[in-house]
Amino acid sequence: MEVKILEEKENPLLDRRELKVKIAHDAATPKISEVRDKLAAMLGVDKETLILDSFKSKFGVRESIGFVKVYRTKERALKVEPRHTLEKNLLIEKAKKEVPKKQ
Repeated sequence: MEVKILEEKENPLLDRRELKVKIAHDAATPKISEVRDKLAAMLGVDKETLILDSFKSKFGVRESIGFVKVYRTKERALKVEPRHTLEKNLLIEKAKKEVPKKQ
């Protein structure tokens, strides 16, 4: 898997960096956890502060475009990001859905 940064900008209001990345992959589209590990190592940041927001693959091409947010602290990420994004990035556990009991 090869990662290339296409765009990078600072967002001081939300205390984060925002990146647009291009990921070239040999086999199937990689898992979010694999991409986060690779990006965290490449950027030299803690994986807990890195959020992979969107990740889209093109049909017939073995590359994907992703939108990544790198927060200064994990606490800031937990405060700003919606629950489903935090669950997708494995920063919090998924909420269990309760099944209504039949009577």
